[in-house]
Amino acid sequence: MKTNKIPCAVIKDLLPSYAEDLTSPETSGLVREHLEECPDCEAVYEAMHGEIPTETEGDCGIAADSSEVDYLKKVRNTGRKKIIASVLAVLLLAGGAVFAKVYLYGSPIDDFHMMVSRQCAEASTEFEETGEYEDFIIFSCWIEGTRGQAFTHYKIRETDEGKEVVLYAAPASIFHKDLTMQIWIPEDSAESITIKGDTYGENGCVTKRAKELYAARNPYIGDISADQKIANLLGVGEKLGSYTNKLDTEEKEGWEYPYGWELIFDEPWKDAERRSEKMKNYAYALIALIDNCGEISWTYTTEDEKTHTESVTLADWKAEYPNDNIHPYFRLELKDYSRYDYYVQWLLTKLDI
Repeated sequence: MKTNKIPCAVIKDLLPSYAEDLTSPETSGLVREHLEECPDCEAVYEAMHGEIPTETEGDCGIAADSSEVDYLKKVRNTGRKKIIASVLAVLLLAGGAVFAKVYLYGSPIDDFHMMVSRQCAEASTEFEETGEYEDFIIFSCWIEGTRGQAFTHYKIRETDEGKEVVLYAAPASIFHKDLTMQIWIPEDSAESITIKGDTYGENGCVTKRAKELYAARNPYIGDISADQKIANLLGVGEKLGSYTNKLDTEEKEGWEYPYGWELIFDEPWKDAERRSEKMKNYAYALIALIDNCGEISWTYTTEDEKTHTESVTLADWKAEYPNDNIHPYFRLELKDYSRYDYYVQWLLTKLDI
């Protein structure tokens, strides 16, 4: 006696989903029970898995003929085709989006050359009526042709500090071929403009490096990792070679800033005079940015294997720059250059760093 009362027609409608394991556990259980009791439906199910059906009449009195099995196979195949089509459509859309992002829209880029200029030009919408001119800051940007990239567009974003210009580039192609881009922005003394990390405003240009050095100021020379960060930002190791550190943390009597730092270079210096002059400029910057540092010394060997040690102090700075009137209203001492990021920029410019 049958315990499963579900009609065979209903079971056969469920078989394609059951075969794909798409039915719920409860439904799957009912279908299995029916298949165990009904040879006809079981034959249809087996036929859907590739076995050739025979025309039999099951307990439900419905023949599992080949046309019926073909229909169920067609339903199953149609479902598979729809799934495959959906997957292909998703992949196609995703591929199109990636293509558009990479080759049409592009990505932000910082690795380009730039020249900045200023120009007074007609304020186009009002010049005919007022005769007034407007000041523009002009960013002339270009990419090396060997890099295989081209500019696509730029955006100007509003930030808390002012405007930020972001340039976008993509692989050079028939869609984008421009290796140069010129950006004109009305100059407003009350608003700064940042591009490639450099900021242009009422205090002139403050480079990304100057802002990073200002943020890296170190109050205590004993923090060697902080000292090293400043040296790395200045480019000491990159320009002059690797070195080891030696800190002098013994107070010197009568010194306002009593501590020192010695950099001992590992490899002999070629063109030692030029390198030592460059190190002297780095040393002044280090004294300015390390609060309780009063002396920087450096030791190096020349190609004739002779060892030399040189140093600079705050007193050397005052002797070398007795009339440091870079500020329009008062004389700046070396330590004063760490007070603002644009002061740091003034120091880097003065020292040709």
